[in-house]
Amino acid sequence: MIHYHFEEIDSTNDVAKSLIKNEKLIAVTANYQTKGKGRNSNRWVGDKSANLYLSFGIKHELQVDLKRIIAFQGMGCLAVKQALNIVCKNDIFRLKYPNDVYANHSGNFKKICGVLVEHGFIGSVCDYSIIGIGLNINQTVFPDIPNINPVSLAMLGYEIEIKEITEKVIEEFKFLNKLDDDQLFDVWVKELNIIGKKIKVLGEDVDYTAIEIFEDGRLRLISEKTERIIDNGDSVRYSLE
Repeated sequence: MIHYHFEEIDSTNDVAKSLIKNEKLIAVTANYQTKGKGRNSNRWVGDKSANLYLSFGIKHELQVDLKRIIAFQGMGCLAVKQALNIVCKNDIFRLKYPNDVYANHSGNFKKICGVLVEHGFIGSVCDYSIIGIGLNINQTVFPDIPNINPVSLAMLGYEIEIKEITEKVIEEFKFLNKLDDDQLFDVWVKELNIIGKKIKVLGEDVDYTAIEIFEDGRLRLISEKTERIIDNGDSVRYSLE
């Protein structure tokens, strides 16, 4: 893996897209992003030199099947969670469907990391995958973002160097990337720990239960009277305990 680091760029995901054209596996980090990306066309906002801004780029030499493409949803958040468990030595971190990392802060789970996965296709063939990670480390004041209650390692009482956590995330990512499709998918589903939990969908007054995660990553919910298929984790709420 080649690691590129920049002082300031627009987006680690966009730079990774450009660099992966001539490489097989890369990591791109920056001290600051001027146009950081979040899901659903949202921006990922963070202070300069305060957090981890990291994107992995994978150039696919062989055709990748759907299960592998979907499992990439889990690689970033799994790498972060495992790295945090090692560095912080505390089991307070949870995954939220599909790929956010939350931390227990004073009895409430709050978002500490977001992951944005993008793919490039040539026709119907997946040419490359980009896995972007934003992890809150030393920032303690955040802009007011609807439905987002962020937390950082500093707010949790940890003093950790960005370089240390970066190295651990890259190390864990390399390990996960060696797993086969079924192993990676199964680890992701297990760590999500959402099957059987009570689910609320925003805008709906219905009590659902999570039944299954399909191989395409969608979440199947059922209630007493109906069935619901979810493909956007921002629309669901459930206990992370």
